[in-house]
Amino acid sequence: MNAGSPRTVVRLERVDSTNTHLARLLKDGAALDTVVVAAEQTGGRGQLGRAWHSPPGSLALSLAVSAPDSASLPFAAAVASAEAVRDCSGLPAMVRWPNDIIIRGRKAGGLLVEGRAGGPWVIGFGINVNAASFPDELARTATSLAIESGQSFDLPLIERSLLAKWDEVSRLLPALDRVLTRWRLLDCTPGSRVRVREGETERVVEAAGVDDEGRLLAHNGQVFEVISCASGLDWAPPGQ
Repeated sequence: MNAGSPRTVVRLERVDSTNTHLARLLKDGAALDTVVVAAEQTGGRGQLGRAWHSPPGSLALSLAVSAPDSASLPFAAAVASAEAVRDCSGLPAMVRWPNDIIIRGRKAGGLLVEGRAGGPWVIGFGINVNAASFPDELARTATSLAIESGQSFDLPLIERSLLAKWDEVSRLLPALDRVLTRWRLLDCTPGSRVRVREGETERVVEAAGVDDEGRLLAHNGQVFEVISCASGLDWAPPGQ
């Protein structure tokens, strides 16, 4: 899909997952410019198959892109999301490795890239827009634009802004270095504490940003290490 080209938008009141639905449409012959937007997801997914809480009032959107690999896609999608939130709300949205949208230390959105080399990649965007509260297990770490600003927002406005930002940022693809240059301007990862789990052991390290391959750099108090996969990572809640 060329940036700025017309899109076919499929709007659903309720769906299991916008990514899953779009993948089905593409398999059945839908055009690459197809976008799926849902008012509610019942089976939204995050990284590593984790459930993504997507109540009514959130923006759940998936689009497809043709790219030789997925290395730059999560970073480009995060930039588009954070910049769209900033433009529409004035809130200080930031990005956190590998795929989080953060406002004042709490997660307001996330991205999920799915697919395989040689086929189209599906990118799912989830932004907590007008949610007034979250389940107890998410209350300390999650937030929404409404909670942070004290006002509600027009979902179609957020959607249009996100797609426009994606058109802009996707012109940098597939050059990871160019995408990372823009991503680092919004990066709140450095200085954050993260728990790394490997099998039966775990350790807490301090993040120091990302390297030129998009891998997390961390410091354990003695040496730097490079973390290439998000598996087994838990970011510390604000204030910890």
